[in-house]
Amino acid sequence: MSVGRILLMPMRVVLVLCSLAQFSLAGDGAATRFPGLLTELRSPNGRYLLLNTDSDVEPFHVLRLRDIATATTKELLSYERFVDVLWSAGGSGLIINDHKGSDLSNCIVLRFGPASLRADLMKLFVEQYPNNRHVVANHHVHIEATEWEAEDAVKVTVSGYGAVDPSGFVLKFDYVLGVGFKERK
Repeated sequence: MSVGRILLMPMRVVLVLCSLAQFSLAGDGAATRFPGLLTELRSPNGRYLLLNTDSDVEPFHVLRLRDIATATTKELLSYERFVDVLWSAGGSGLIINDHKGSDLSNCIVLRFGPASLRADLMKLFVEQYPNNRHVVANHHVHIEATEWEAEDAVKVTVSGYGAVDPSGFVLKFDYVLGVGFKERK
C-alpha cells in the first residue's frame, strides 16, 4: 500500500509542474491567464502589481492594479469567465483580453502613468469601421491583442463566424493607442 503512494507522489509533482508551464513571468512576451494558479503579476518595471481576486458571488473575478510607488490600488475590470493579460516590455502598458463567452471576446488596452489611457478595442473598432460586416453582422466575434509592438502599439486579431461568414474570418490589424487601427497586409 505504501509503495503505491510513493509511486504516485512523483506523478503529482510532474502534473503540478506542467500546469505551471502555461503561466509566464512578466515581460517574457507570453500572456498570463486569470483565473489560474497565479493571483498576481508584477510589471516588468516593478512599479505595478496586477492582482486577481476570485469569488463564488458576483463579481466572480476582479482585476486590480496596485501602484507600488504611490501605494494606491484601483479596480481595472470585473469579468465572468477568463482573461489573458500581457504587460508591455517597459511595464507602462497592459493588454487584457476578456473572453466573455464562446461568441465574444473583447480587448482592453491600458497605459499607466502621466499619459494614462483606457482603450476598449471592440468599441473603437466599430467606431472606426462601422460598416465592417465581419464584426457588425456575425454573431461570434473575437477581438484580441496578441503582442506589444511598442509601448503604445499592439498587434490585433479580429476573428469569428456567423451568417455573413459561415466558414469564419480572420483580420489582422495594428492598433496605436489614441490613434487607431491600420490593417496589416
